[in-house]
Amino acid sequence: MTATSEDATIGQTVSSKLKAAVAAARVTGATTPWGSLSYLEHHTPLSKLSNEKLKRHLSARGEVTEGTKAELVERLSNSISEERERKTTQELELETKHRRIADLEEQGAVYCAGKNNAGQLGLGDLNDRQCFTVIRSTRGKHVHHVSTSNGANISFATTHQHQVFVWGGTGVGLLGFTSSSKQNVMFETPQLVEELNGEEIIKTSIGSSHA
Repeated sequence: MTATSEDATIGQTVSSKLKAAVAAARVTGATTPWGSLSYLEHHTPLSKLSNEKLKRHLSARGEVTEGTKAELVERLSNSISEERERKTTQELELETKHRRIADLEEQGAVYCAGKNNAGQLGLGDLNDRQCFTVIRSTRGKHVHHVSTSNGANISFATTHQHQVFVWGGTGVGLLGFTSSSKQNVMFETPQLVEELNGEEIIKTSIGSSHA
C-alpha cells in the first residue's frame, strides 16, 4: 500500500514537472521576438542556436529555412548584417536631412502659432496651431522682418534680398498683386510679390484696409 502511494506521488510530481515544462515552452515560444535584430544581437551566438530556432528566426525575417545548420547560421548572419547596413544608411540619411534643415533655418525662417481661419499662418491649410510651427517655404530665405494685421489676417515677410512675400487674407485686395489671377485670392502659403522686385524694400506695414 505504501509503495503504491509513493508511486502515485512520484507520478504526480513527474506529471506536474512535465506540465510546467510544456507551459514554459509555450510562454517562451509566444514571447520570443523571432527574427528581431535587437534580440539576436544580445543573445546566444547564432552557432549555438538549435536548427529549429534558427529556422524560426529565418522564417520571421522572410528568409529560406532549408539547408544544413552551417547554411542556416550563415544565412541568418548575412540577413542581420544587411539589416544593420540598411539601418545605418537610414540613420545617416535622416541625420543629413536634419542638418540640411538646420542650415536653412540658420539663414532665417518664420514660425507662427494661433488662429488660422484665413490662412494667415502660411502653413498651407486653415487649421489653428497651438504651438509655434515653421513655415517651410521660408527656410533659407533670409527673412528679417514680418508684419501682420489683426483686421485683414494678412502677413508680409521681407528678406535681406529685398523680396516681399505675402500670405493670408479673406478675399480682400491687400495682397499687392496686379495680376487678375492673383487679386482677391486667399493664399495659404507665402507668395512672392513680384511687383516689388527691384524696389529695395526693407520693411512693410499693414493697416486695416491698406499696406
